[in-house]
Amino acid sequence: MKRVLIVSAVALMFSVSIPTSVSAVNLVSGTSFVQEDVKYEEVKAEELPKMVQTAITESYSDYAILKSFIGNDGSYKIILSKPEGNIAVYFNAKGEFVKQEDLAV
Repeated sequence: MKRVLIVSAVALMFSVSIPTSVSAVNLVSGTSFVQEDVKYEEVKAEELPKMVQTAITESYSDYAILKSFIGNDGSYKIILSKPEGNIAVYFNAKGEFVKQEDLAV
């Protein structure tokens, strides 16, 4: 009788702890972050860091710089143009490439 009681108690402990650990994992994986909206101010292309200028020259040589901006977080947004369409290219404050977006003409 004692064995049945002990086995039942152990089984109950595992059945209670397993769903708790699963829900804790789901809670952590469901975490989301809110990104602040960056405000951009137009700057001359010559004022862009050399690292950004070099990246544009090497990776987007068939595009022309239409406009360039610096964000309030130190990031950069460059609008590039060619006959097929415009794109926006983003770099972080260190001058490292972040992303590219197609823009409607």
